[in-house]
Amino acid sequence: MKTLSSTALRLAAVPFGAGVVAAFALLLSSGGPSAEAAPSPPTDTPAGSASPAAANPGAATPSASASASAAAPKGPTVSTYAWPTEASPEPKPEEWAKATQLGSVDVKIAYRDGRCRQEVVREWMRIRCEANDTDTTLGVIWGRAGDLDGVKGSFALALDSEHFKKPPTNEMEALTLQMGVSGEIHFQAKPGTAFVVSVERLGWDEGGWGDVSLSIQSGVIIDVSWALGEKGPSISYL
Repeated sequence: MKTLSSTALRLAAVPFGAGVVAAFALLLSSGGPSAEAAPSPPTDTPAGSASPAAANPGAATPSASASASAAAPKGPTVSTYAWPTEASPEPKPEEWAKATQLGSVDVKIAYRDGRCRQEVVREWMRIRCEANDTDTTLGVIWGRAGDLDGVKGSFALALDSEHFKKPPTNEMEALTLQMGVSGEIHFQAKPGTAFVVSVERLGWDEGGWGDVSLSIQSGVIIDVSWALGEKGPSISYL
C-alpha cells in the first residue's frame, strides 16, 4: 500500500465562501507516469458563508447522512466505542491488523455504490473506502476544511489487486495499474478534532470523438467532528 503523509502531499489553499479549504493534490507518484488535476473550489456555497464543518469545526455532525446507510455491525459502533481520552503512539502495522471493527457505511463514489469501513486502535481511527464494483479506480484525497494536521491518506493500488493481474497491453492500462482500488485516511481522534476530506474517483472518460481523457469525479465526503464535552467523534458520509 502506498502511503502519503500530510506533508508529502501538495497543499493548496483555495477560497470556499468565508472559509479556506486546504486541498491535497494527487497521488500517482509510485514511480510510474503521473497525472494531476485540481478541481475548482465548490461554487454552490453562497459568498460570505461556509459549510457547517468549516464554519463551526467544534459542532457535532450526524452519525450518518441521508445519502448513506450504516450496515449493522456485530461489535461496537463509533458512538458506542469507549474512546480513550489520553494520547498514545500511532499504531504499528501489526496493531492495525488486530484493529477493532466499528462497522461500515454504504456510500456513493462517483454515482457508484461503495462502502467505507471503519476501524480503530485505541484512539486512532482508520476509514477505508472503495466502490463495490472492481473497475472503479480512485486517486485523489482532498482536504476540504478543518485541522488537517496528522490526517494521513493512502491507497491500495490496482497493480496489487487480483482483478488487475493481467499484464497491460497499452499505456492507458499501464497507468490504470498506478491508480487506487481503495482509499483510506487514518487519524488520531481526540476532543476538538474537526475536519472534512473527500476520496475521489480517478479514471478514464471517452469523449464524443473517441478521445480518452483522465478525469476526477466526485467521490465520498467524510466529515469528522468531536465536539467538546462529547464522549467521542461524530462521522458523516456525504
